[in-house]
Amino acid sequence: MREGRDRVAHLVTPYGCILKPMSAVDKTGAMVDVPIACPLASLTYAPEEPDGLRSLFKHRLTLKPSSPEDPWTIVLYCDEVTPGNPLANLSRRRFHSFYWSFIELGTEALSHEESWFILMTEFSTVVNCLQGGLSACFAAAVKAFFRDGMDMKRGGLTLSLDGQDTKLFATLGSVLLDGGAHKYVWGARGDGASKFCILCTNLWTSQSNIVAEDGTNLLRCDVITVDGLEAASDIELRTNMRCLQQESARVAPEAFTLLQQALGLTYHPRNVLVDRELDSLLHPTTAYTHDWMHCLFVDGVANLTVYLFSKPASLRT
Repeated sequence: MREGRDRVAHLVTPYGCILKPMSAVDKTGAMVDVPIACPLASLTYAPEEPDGLRSLFKHRLTLKPSSPEDPWTIVLYCDEVTPGNPLANLSRRRFHSFYWSFIELGTEALSHEESWFILMTEFSTVVNCLQGGLSACFAAAVKAFFRDGMDMKRGGLTLSLDGQDTKLFATLGSVLLDGGAHKYVWGARGDGASKFCILCTNLWTSQSNIVAEDGTNLLRCDVITVDGLEAASDIELRTNMRCLQQESARVAPEAFTLLQQALGLTYHPRNVLVDRELDSLLHPTTAYTHDWMHCLFVDGVANLTVYLFSKPASLRT
């Protein structure tokens, strides 16, 4: 299996080898290389192997041709995997894995793992030693699709399908994460913050008492429907994080902690919302997508619903 993996990883495609080094900075300031599967090289090689994948791309490109004006949509997924006992005190085998695909392939195709491409797999111990951690890895992963000379947004990708060259353009449209990954990628403080939702500009916790101090009646708490919420824009979200960037060098640590709690964000110099190279590539508020599997089935509402349904009526109260 190792020999087979290495043979594919070092194949030379029109976009170079599939396996390429991704530069990162560890917490000591040293440069380290993290291996990443070049998405353009992976995509040019993948349809050459399984006939089903080649036929799928031909069919979907016929239904929805790709162009610079009407590109396909990349969906990027990241999660941490724990082989073995997930309750162990220390799991050195735990790793982060990045996957990606295209929304235009359709729901049925995306329900099969063969339609997803692996972008990066790295031990959590390595990711945690990097400056910015998972957020820095995520920023590098996004840039892998839009490097100079290999830009799926501007230059596109040439796919050879049964001897016919087809141009494929794509932009990043969906970032699919569970709650924990959203916290580390965006720097969201979540339930521990006074402003616990980074996608809302006017939603605060009742414990903060800020709504009682607000004389404009614009701020809200204890809202369970979307009609009373004001959605944040990409500019507002990035402005909040870059405000923390400016204040980090001027404010005392205690006051800075309170400021982060008030804005609902945790600042790091290598956070994706600080990286200006991503301003035109990543649109966080529109790309932000909840992992429905975790929401419904992993300590989610489906489990609770089934439990309450099967519970004897005498115990439901």
